[in-house]
Amino acid sequence: MNRETALRLAIKNALENVSEANSPNIFRMVHNRNGKVIPRGYRIVENKIIKKVINHNMAISEALPQLEMELDLR
Repeated sequence: MNRETALRLAIKNALENVSEANSPNIFRMVHNRNGKVIPRGYRIVENKIIKKVINHNMAISEALPQLEMELDLR
């Protein structure tokens, strides 16, 4: 498994733990009202997390709350 695939898999696993209670902004970007994943929203969130991991040397567990806070400020 290459690094990109491993990173995307780790992000997928982290996003599976996102709920409306712990990260409402990310949850709403990634899921529709029925709780189904929205592919476009998922890709946007995934790409934002990848940029934080690569450009800011963040762990995924650090990037998620940072992204949630940024989305909250919008």
